[in-house]
Amino acid sequence: MNAELRIAAGHIFANWLVRVTNLPHLRARPDLRLSDVKAGMPELVIAAIDALAAHDPIVRPEPNAAAAAAAVTLARARAAHAFSLGDVLAELQELRSEFFAAVWRINDAAPALAPRNAAPRDLMERFVGLGGALLIAVSEDWVTRLGAIAPDAAAPAERP
Repeated sequence: MNAELRIAAGHIFANWLVRVTNLPHLRARPDLRLSDVKAGMPELVIAAIDALAAHDPIVRPEPNAAAAAAAVTLARARAAHAFSLGDVLAELQELRSEFFAAVWRINDAAPALAPRNAAPRDLMERFVGLGGALLIAVSEDWVTRLGAIAPDAAAPAERP
């Protein structure tokens, strides 16, 4: 199913973009260019697919590290546009939902793949682990960049 996910990468990206642009934090920003919204998204989709194909992040941690780096890059781009950590995490949740939907679309199109590749359960379990790693990497980077902050300063920034 990994090959099928690679083929579906463009579809995953396009659907994720639609999901993300319908989130409240982006709908409230008509001034934001679509190119700014898309920045880093295709790279994260490809890095996530590569990480899923690696199967075992303990044996081969590099693909997961690359996916985490792509997620951090996306988060930093969002931070530069004054979005909150919660906004970024919501976008990553939409990516997770889109990957799950893609796995089911592929499985429904070719049900014979499921027994051969133990899909979709195996792939979904791997993405749950990867998704958690992405959320942790983004959150840790966010906190590291902000340093120690006072409780009053931890409130989300006002949006324009």
